[in-house]
Amino acid sequence: MTFREKWRKFLLVTLIISILFTAGYGYFYLKDILPERITVVVDENGYVNLHVPFSGTLSSDDESVALYDEARQLAENNTVSIGMGKNAILNASETGSYELVYRLFGLINFQRIQVTAVESESLLPCGMAMGLHLETDGVMVVGISELTGIDGSKYVPAGNLIEPGDYVCAVDGVDISSKDDLIEIVQASDGETLNLLIRRDDTTLDVDITPVMVSDSDYKLGLWVRDDCQGIGTVTFVDEEGNFGALGHGISDVDTGMCVSSHDGTLRNAQIHSIIKGTAGTPGSLCGTIDYQTDALLGDIIANTEQGVFGCLHSTGLEELQTAYENSGMELTALPIGYQQEVTTGTAYIRSAVSGQLTDYEILITAVDFSKGNKNKGIVLEITDERLLSLTGGIVQGMSGSPIIQNGKIIGAVTHVFVQDSTRGYGIFIEKMLDAQKAAEGN
Repeated sequence: MTFREKWRKFLLVTLIISILFTAGYGYFYLKDILPERITVVVDENGYVNLHVPFSGTLSSDDESVALYDEARQLAENNTVSIGMGKNAILNASETGSYELVYRLFGLINFQRIQVTAVESESLLPCGMAMGLHLETDGVMVVGISELTGIDGSKYVPAGNLIEPGDYVCAVDGVDISSKDDLIEIVQASDGETLNLLIRRDDTTLDVDITPVMVSDSDYKLGLWVRDDCQGIGTVTFVDEEGNFGALGHGISDVDTGMCVSSHDGTLRNAQIHSIIKGTAGTPGSLCGTIDYQTDALLGDIIANTEQGVFGCLHSTGLEELQTAYENSGMELTALPIGYQQEVTTGTAYIRSAVSGQLTDYEILITAVDFSKGNKNKGIVLEITDERLLSLTGGIVQGMSGSPIIQNGKIIGAVTHVFVQDSTRGYGIFIEKMLDAQKAAEGN
């Protein structure tokens, strides 16, 4: 075989591999970004913006679902072109569950999308920074340490048995709810081996550990533990039953970075004293204190999840929200929910009280991401309002949970800031917050 023939063969193999790689990547990418289900309001024309980079069609065989093109022309055979900048309009005449078929290039049956038609729902957008206090479900282990025994030897009694992020739930069959409970039992052990019930992720483990005497009658396990955590964040919404959602992400432990598993918590008044502006590489923050007096209790927290913190407002919390709206000259009005397929790039607003008064600040939604593994970063946004830029420099810690409003609907909440650019950040779809809230209420 000549050099030219070898070179042609090499190019052919390279071309085939490139085509296969591109086709495979495109297939899995499209599978990832196409939603498995969408929610629409019955008898309302809802835009379906799937942000698909390939041309295709959507079709429905059910007479209760009508599809229209962007010009609001009824689609022939109930099939409409979508992708490559084209969107569709969908109208379901009855509540229930239906099915759409997405055909790649209009030819290949690529994915079935479940459509759930529901009655219109509304939420009260909040935007107020409040104090959140969580009590852990068990005692959270944040570190393992080496101990020097009274005999001068070095010990790591918890080594290879317990990991940071584990929760100590019980010792010798006795439930543990605070680090004081754990300390008391260890001190009373007289060095006898203890059986610890450990929760790690979704599993439980039985671990036997022998406390080390570090001084006269002083025993330790070599565990750094925490039984509560607190912070300042923004409440996103309140529903008609007084249930609230906040943050758009979970409260994480500062040492382990893991979402704290909690069994109880409270929502409280917070006093914001100052604002540290964000700079490149250093996120800014709201500086304040949480009020732990009895009359500052605004609500109870029932769940801390990766998509937000959820609970129920007391009457004092509802009064606080009403007062905040009155002081800002805004009307406390519920807004309809904007589902994820309705979210578009372009102008939107975030509602925040960082100035001391509730204000709507203009933002620009620069990208929308439906990726299935994307739990709370589906919206990419940029702060464009000069008032907010002057006040905070962009997004700062404590603004997480600020509701995002577009086309008169509440569509999501701010969740993260870009570390290198405080004017830009992420948001979560409100739909994902509501799904997490329902799951938490069902547990």
